[in-house]
Amino acid sequence: MESKILKTNIRTTLILISFLVIFALFSDDDYSKPTNFRRQTSTAEMNTYDDQAGDVDEMKRGTQSMTKVPVMHTFLELDPKGFNKGHERMIESWKASWESRGWETRVLTLDDAKAHPEFETFTAKLERLELNAYEKKCYWRWMAMSALHGDEYNEEDSYFMSDYDTIPLELDAQRGLALIEESNGIFTAYDNHVPCLMQGTRSEWDRVLHLLFDSLPKSWTKVSDMLSFLKVRETLGDDAGIIWKSDVQSDFPFQNDENGEVVISCEKSKKIAVHLSHRACSDAYRNHIYPSKVMDHGILGSRGSVATYIVQEYLERCEKEDVGSLEAEEKRIEDIPLVELSLKQ
Repeated sequence: MESKILKTNIRTTLILISFLVIFALFSDDDYSKPTNFRRQTSTAEMNTYDDQAGDVDEMKRGTQSMTKVPVMHTFLELDPKGFNKGHERMIESWKASWESRGWETRVLTLDDAKAHPEFETFTAKLERLELNAYEKKCYWRWMAMSALHGDEYNEEDSYFMSDYDTIPLELDAQRGLALIEESNGIFTAYDNHVPCLMQGTRSEWDRVLHLLFDSLPKSWTKVSDMLSFLKVRETLGDDAGIIWKSDVQSDFPFQNDENGEVVISCEKSKKIAVHLSHRACSDAYRNHIYPSKVMDHGILGSRGSVATYIVQEYLERCEKEDVGSLEAEEKRIEDIPLVELSLKQ
């Protein structure tokens, strides 16, 4: 009898011990898991919040860059001898043209070029090549862009420069900001090797400036910043680290209508800008598409009037035509039955 009781007690004790062990194991898991879960959740949440904060910061930066007004720069150092009337008319038209498209404008001068730390060294190289005043100014503008200074400038943003005889067509301020985002800081030339419309960060402007001077000949020969830019493209190719585009209209965007009148050609105006170069002026006159109604100071001296006329005609005829076409397309889509639209999708 005692033996049976002893066996029963032993069995009961073993069962109790087993339950205690099992309880201890499960209770340890039950208490540790929430702690670990909380710790893991906290880390995951922190990572998520960090990612979200980064995304918000990036969105803020993007929003800021897309809402600020871009600046179009140009370079003009007036003739000390006083032959500046044509230049003054052109620069005023240049300002008005870009500002009418939503840009701010800034005219750089020799003083801005002198802010470049290597101005004296670079200018000495130009002197050895016996460049005339005009050609030296063309190189100085690169120095001025490389040395942009003031509270409104920083190392991250890209900055546009155009010739003072290059005016906008499709390139309004919103499109300009989009092009800056698209280039991602890489120096971009919008008329191939013709340096009439370009953009890049200050460091990119300085990098390409050095490429230009590295390409200069050792002794006198015909040289210009355009020829230097072309040499950079031909010798370095993709290694130049430059985006080359063909987005500028190089001829007057005019044509003759059925009555022989000179009118804007919206087809020719499907570029971001037009360069009213000396050659473009001569070609327009020779091909009878120079608008005589605004030729008040000769072929070259009237470029300011031509610039103003182009922008007015473009906004009045071509941009309205584009808006009208867009509205017509939207109306056409609205008129399509929903069933037909769903089938097309």
